[in-house]
Amino acid sequence: MNSARVSLLLVCACLVLIVHGLNPGVHLAPLVSGGNPTVDEVHDLGATWVRVEFIDGSDAFSFFDSVVSQYTASKISVLMILDYISCYNCPVKPSDSAPLSAWDDYVSAYVSKFSDVLQHFGGRVQAYEIWNEPDQPPQPGYDPYIPPNVYAQLLTRTYALAKQFAPQSGGGGGGLSSGVPEYLSNVTHTLGGELPADAVGIHPYGRRPTD
Repeated sequence: MNSARVSLLLVCACLVLIVHGLNPGVHLAPLVSGGNPTVDEVHDLGATWVRVEFIDGSDAFSFFDSVVSQYTASKISVLMILDYISCYNCPVKPSDSAPLSAWDDYVSAYVSKFSDVLQHFGGRVQAYEIWNEPDQPPQPGYDPYIPPNVYAQLLTRTYALAKQFAPQSGGGGGGLSSGVPEYLSNVTHTLGGELPADAVGIHPYGRRPTD
């Protein structure tokens, strides 16, 4: 693999630092040119996992069937994220200041889509990540934020489905990016001290060190 191709993969696929004892992986962007590395390229990078965002659409299941099959056939594990672009039929996401009742329809529609995805892929996907950056404060053009008390119920309902339809697969929360640990503490507090997740994703690039 030439150096330009390696650089492209490092930028587009967000190569995880290979540390002894951890399983390195890459983030896929299969709809972006250069963002869908071949199995050989993933192996060349030393990765054993790929992370992919399920993007909803008319042919989403058939498209991601091929993506999942391509990697799992070569013993590369798949982490699938379901978030704000995974449910095109969901209502508009409420604002961060909306009352809890305003989220009911959105959460129910998301959980329904999550159920469809789980029943389709099941254990062929080794881990499911529930949402992406729920702790990230809203900003122009990007608003993934979900209030902790709402994320608590969303996580509870989807994790239960993950254990029902893919009991051998992991179900995780996150990936958190704000660098504010109180967000997860508030989610856990809402649930009486329990967190329904096998793991929590962390985006270390969400905060920068101060001078």
